[in-house]
Amino acid sequence: MVEYSAELTGDQVKLSTRFADICDLAREASFYAGQNGHSNVTRGDVQKAIDEKIHQANRIEQRRGEMIEVPISA
Repeated sequence: MVEYSAELTGDQVKLSTRFADICDLAREASFYAGQNGHSNVTRGDVQKAIDEKIHQANRIEQRRGEMIEVPISA
């Protein structure tokens, strides 16, 4: 979680104050911990939550690209 917070700032020394993003990640990691039968959130659960956020963002970008109509030259 701390590494993710630092990544949001782009600085290894500072942490982000984007609490909503960090809380969303914590909730998703907690969900994956429950799915995996963990009583505590593990690093793997956090990584899975991060991977899913990236996957979702990529899907949104892909769909946005599909919605842009490219004119066909004659």
